[in-house]
Amino acid sequence: MKLTVRLFVQKHENRTYTITTPQFPGISAYGPTLEECKEEIAEALVKRLSEMEPEALQHGAFKPNQTLEKVTVELRPTGRHSKRRREPILLTISLMLTPDEEGQILVSVPRLRYPPLAFYVRSQEELQDIAQIELAEYFYGESFEDLLEYRTTRHESLDSLEVNFKPKKAIDREDEAENEQFWALKASGTNLTAQAAEGQLRRAFRRDSEVDTVLSAIVSDRRSSVLLIGPNGVGKTAIVHEIARRIRRKECAEALHDRQLWAVSGASLLAGCSFIGQWQEKLSDVVREVRKKRHILFVDDITDLAESGRHTKSDDNIADFLKPHIQSGDIIIMGEITPERLRRAEQLAPGFVAQLRTLDIAPTSEADTLSVLTAISRELERTEEVRIDPSALESAAELTSRFLPYRVQPGKAITLLEQMVNDAARGKETYSSTTKRPTLTRKQVIATFTHQSGLPEFIIADDIPLDLAAVKNHFTDRVIGQDTAVESMVDLIAIVKAGLHDPTKPLGTFLFIGPTGVGKTQLAKTLAEYLFGDAQRMLRFDMSEYADPAAVRRLIGMPGSQSDGELTRRVRAQPFCVLLLDEFEKADTQIYDVFLQVLGEGRLTDATGQTTSFQNAIILLTSNLGASAREQRGIGLTGEQRSDDISGQNNNGETAFAVGGQRSNYWQRQIEQYFRPEFVNRIDQIVSFKQLDEGAMRKIAQRELGDVLLREGLVRRNMMVDIHDNVIDLLLEQGFNATYGARPLKRAIERVVVLPLARFLAGRKQTSVDLIRLQREQDRVVLSASNLSTDERTSEVTLSTSASALSGKMKQRRMDDQNLARAFADLRRTLTDWNERDNVVEMQNERATRLADTNKPTFWDDGDAARATLARFYFLDRLLKRLQQLIDRSEYLEELAGLVYRQRDPRYRSELVNSYERLNQDVAFLEVELLCAHLTENHSAILQLQRVGQFNRSEEAIPWLLQLASIYLRWAQRKGYDVECYVLEALSSDERQGNSLIQRHYPYRWKSVTEEDIENALKTQQTTPLQQTTELAIGLKGTNVYGFLKGEVGVHRRNDKRASGERTQQLTNVIVDPPKDLDPQAWLEQHLLKIAWHERELAEMSKKERAALPSTPEPDIVRVYQFDGDRMVRDLRTQLKTTDIGSIIEGALDEFILAYLRDEESKEAWAAEEEA
Repeated sequence: MKLTVRLFVQKHENRTYTITTPQFPGISAYGPTLEECKEEIAEALVKRLSEMEPEALQHGAFKPNQTLEKVTVELRPTGRHSKRRREPILLTISLMLTPDEEGQILVSVPRLRYPPLAFYVRSQEELQDIAQIELAEYFYGESFEDLLEYRTTRHESLDSLEVNFKPKKAIDREDEAENEQFWALKASGTNLTAQAAEGQLRRAFRRDSEVDTVLSAIVSDRRSSVLLIGPNGVGKTAIVHEIARRIRRKECAEALHDRQLWAVSGASLLAGCSFIGQWQEKLSDVVREVRKKRHILFVDDITDLAESGRHTKSDDNIADFLKPHIQSGDIIIMGEITPERLRRAEQLAPGFVAQLRTLDIAPTSEADTLSVLTAISRELERTEEVRIDPSALESAAELTSRFLPYRVQPGKAITLLEQMVNDAARGKETYSSTTKRPTLTRKQVIATFTHQSGLPEFIIADDIPLDLAAVKNHFTDRVIGQDTAVESMVDLIAIVKAGLHDPTKPLGTFLFIGPTGVGKTQLAKTLAEYLFGDAQRMLRFDMSEYADPAAVRRLIGMPGSQSDGELTRRVRAQPFCVLLLDEFEKADTQIYDVFLQVLGEGRLTDATGQTTSFQNAIILLTSNLGASAREQRGIGLTGEQRSDDISGQNNNGETAFAVGGQRSNYWQRQIEQYFRPEFVNRIDQIVSFKQLDEGAMRKIAQRELGDVLLREGLVRRNMMVDIHDNVIDLLLEQGFNATYGARPLKRAIERVVVLPLARFLAGRKQTSVDLIRLQREQDRVVLSASNLSTDERTSEVTLSTSASALSGKMKQRRMDDQNLARAFADLRRTLTDWNERDNVVEMQNERATRLADTNKPTFWDDGDAARATLARFYFLDRLLKRLQQLIDRSEYLEELAGLVYRQRDPRYRSELVNSYERLNQDVAFLEVELLCAHLTENHSAILQLQRVGQFNRSEEAIPWLLQLASIYLRWAQRKGYDVECYVLEALSSDERQGNSLIQRHYPYRWKSVTEEDIENALKTQQTTPLQQTTELAIGLKGTNVYGFLKGEVGVHRRNDKRASGERTQQLTNVIVDPPKDLDPQAWLEQHLLKIAWHERELAEMSKKERAALPSTPEPDIVRVYQFDGDRMVRDLRTQLKTTDIGSIIEGALDEFILAYLRDEESKEAWAAEEEA
């Protein structure tokens, strides 16, 4: 009998499902896929329905007219003391509506089952009100935490399920007992077919041939089980997932339709089995179910089956248990394995492997890899809200092929691509909801690979040149007195950067030989720090600990053991590393044989069959062979041998010896006497370290003392230590030993310097001592403490705000070292915040768009537009690069200032003060440029000043129109802008004779005047025509001039006081326009024509038509000037006020201009420009 049942489905945020049956309380399922949950519900329903009385089955029948509606109700939870809270919460919950024949609607709540809630409503319109009452009563007394459990999930919906069952009394009890036995597979495996139905499995691209081969093998009569063989990342699992997808979609042979693919492992099959024989019983149940339902098993590593089940008293294992069932065809297994693990499986269970049909999976070609990455990128773009540029795909394939030769395509490129997208997704969490999808390019691929590998960007990116002189300086600053050894490391870095190293071997293999304490280990640390950014990336093995025959097992693991060897484990975890094998000659001779494979082929297979790659490691072996004082005296060595005489090759012409000419034969003889020729022949270069002379020791002493001053005890106390040069002389006398190198010197520093400092600091309470001086007296060091005066700790710093930087007015204040460091930090934070502003992000997007436009084939079709695009691109590029330069500079100066503050070192204070003043001023100028950067026509402006009202000489001692013009002209002079001045004058009666548009409708013209004319008109006591002008225009040209003046638009009012004491007001309206490509005079004449045209249109209108026209809005008063009485200037928009009238008259308007830009332009500029 078949029955269709209603389901209530909830899809959670983690993409799992919960299904309940509203008509059958107590039946529910939770799982990763909808398909698996439905199967569980079906099994439970079959059992429940089979036990129900026949007359009760109708109550669970499916009703097709049921719908699901969501309502939001207001509830008041209880608090900690069982009192209802004042603040209500909103709860959204799903209701199931079932209309009945009487016209009513039965409302039930699928989420509420214990106890259930149901009620009737007459119409859907009253659903909200009645639901509010019913749910408020139901949840009365519930706590806030309990209510949160009833919130709606990510997605809730209604579904249906058809089940086939036998009614009561007709059920076959024997079949029911048999069905109850099918539990083992579900408890031990994962249904890949169900996951494929939910779209949780990735497709296999460019693997159609392999997929078809496997599908054909599965349905064959003989040897249906298949084993996929290939290295990790080649795509074996993707092929299996594609097979599950095709079986689910029935895109395969009919014999595979409705069959399921289950993934199992040795661990999952043994789970829950703790007694002898128990796992065999469980596995028998699995085999019975697989044979009955014709399922297919998938094992991701068949070696795991051969290893699982064994113990000390028995070799029984899962592989041997399944072998006869595979041989008979009762079960079909698909497995995958790497070639290395295959050898291990053949050793443990050769008969089992022989039952499987093998299929080798080869890495994809370069073209196929790009094709696979393209398909993967389309999936990632849909799911992760990003755009992936084709250059990113090419870079992912290129970088992984170049730096990860020991891994295969396409897996290694896909992993890098997915990691890049994940990094972008994490960064996108800080974006606003309106931010466009980020576009990922080669730059993001390089950044992700740099983070993964630890290699610096300058090694990976070909467009970043390598400064070999800077590299050498970096090493010589840290490794003193070993120029030959440093040169060999610089050469190595150059080879790695150029990509000319042998990809089948380690990046480099070097044997460091020489006396103790001369810098061999220090050079290894420096190399790790430079290449990987951290000295911890050096993996160090003291080979004297591996001098016994059992040491090989500790290095590469023991056969039969599950634990990895120390060497293989650490290199596998950190393949990009510097591997230091210290005092290699002290290791057991068997270890030399192990490293023959490492040095020659760049790989090592451990005892478990796993291969570890050393192809991205730099292997450094150190040795003290022949370096004892007696041996060196025996051959007449001195400390004056030439270090720059380097021989080229050894007798075989393969291994280079970086040693002095006289010593070359000596070191070569020592090495060849101790190591076998095949080992020596695998070393790229043998580098000899010479004994340190007194000059090198002095430099080392200075460096070590500097490290002492940075120790926590001195830094925490904010104390400066001054060490006299004669202290270094004493250290050299007590610590210099050519035989033992720098280590005795370090011990002398601890004894002579650190110990007296420790005694001094430990014996004092909280102290105000600022300076400790150390000087030599005979054979000991004495300490003297003193305080620094305030003047010694502070400096005069000239500060500037954005406005004061523009106007040239600076403020001064005194700052000590701590406040100076904080000031640099403030500047750095300001610049970093700017870099994340919306307008800067828009600038970056516009720059990218303009750059993309230049690559279009039609770019130069319109020359003027092309030049404008290039000009805009270069302008934005300059600003953005300038911002990044200032960020980098501020970070460096912040770090330097902090170091000066911690070490109390006054030598750099003056330089830091000057740097801060320059940086502060640069930041001020940049802020104004960024605020104006949205304006495309930004470097020229027309400023029009129009008198409001009539001129009255008796009322205006100084004409306000001319005075305001003078203020703007002086402001422009301070900026260095080019200006042209014009006044509007009427045409004479003779000039008006004519029929031109200007002559008939607007008889005016613009007359050129000079700045001196305006200044003279302000000073004269007589009435002149210039004083009576009603309109004046100033054309300005210079950087950002339109952006500065755009905020000056509006009425500027001057308050005057007559001789009688009466107050009057003079008004001037300011208009600012960009002239675009026109010069000021041409733009003004064009403007006159527009006015005349408008006047003609008005003249042709009737009186009624003119009355119907909308009135022109009056301009707002934006700024008030009062030059007598309470002298002040106030901006009514920003409320900025100043009483420095003299500066305003001289053109100091920058504070008002910048205040407007900050309050208005930074908020609206980009939006307004987009609308335009």
